[in-house]
Amino acid sequence: MENLMKFYIDGSWVDPVSTRTMPVLNPSTEQQIGTVALGSEDDVNIAVAAASAAFESYSTTNRAERQDLFGSLMEVSRRRFEDLALAMRAEMGAPISFARDSQADAAIGHLQGFIDTLGNLEEREILDNGDILVREPIGVCGLITPWNWPVNQVALKVIPALATGCTCVLKPSEHTPLSAMIYAGIIHEAGYPPGVFNLLDGDGPTVGSPMPTLTQPFRPRSRNVCLTAVSPATRQPGCWLKGPAMIRFSRSRVLRARASLSAIRSRRVTI
Repeated sequence: MENLMKFYIDGSWVDPVSTRTMPVLNPSTEQQIGTVALGSEDDVNIAVAAASAAFESYSTTNRAERQDLFGSLMEVSRRRFEDLALAMRAEMGAPISFARDSQADAAIGHLQGFIDTLGNLEEREILDNGDILVREPIGVCGLITPWNWPVNQVALKVIPALATGCTCVLKPSEHTPLSAMIYAGIIHEAGYPPGVFNLLDGDGPTVGSPMPTLTQPFRPRSRNVCLTAVSPATRQPGCWLKGPAMIRFSRSRVLRARASLSAIRSRRVTI
């Protein structure tokens, strides 16, 4: 893939600041299938700055506008289903049937769950005491995903952020970058505005672990880091650790979707 040496930032595939790279291997054959660029703190800050700028307008979109974008995202996801499956067969060494039925299918199934949930989401709710509960986007979300179940984890983090009007910066596992690159292409084809979704690759110590600290200059808009990992990154302030807690939301995709809409900030307005 030609984009393995580039990052998707502000709506374009760009060259990274860092010059570090690492080989990408097919674990079933131990053969190299590509070379991926590894980012730096400078790359993260560029991506967060793009997401922060895009948040100004994307956070003002209404539910109908975001539902329309989800419709486009579903159409492109279905069209590029096989691309996702082939990528995960290569980067995970998975049988193609497993890559299709249990991996690529997650991109479709989770998206449908969030589409259903977004349709029922009340952004303004009048409480029994007369207060108005307002749910609004929290800001830029830093998203870190693991090598196993790559598109499943990407979908469960990226889609709720986009659903609630947040912008995001995704760092997938450097061991499984192919499917994440394709997913970035799917989001681009779906017509999301530049800066709403950004992707960069890198290892945990250099890019993943410091991400909460690196977003500090852009706060309060950069205030949510969601990750599935066990690493020093989980001890950084501002992190939301995902992992075993997902078991509680496994009864259905809709329940999982509702539980994952945590990128919304709620506040009370008293009149």
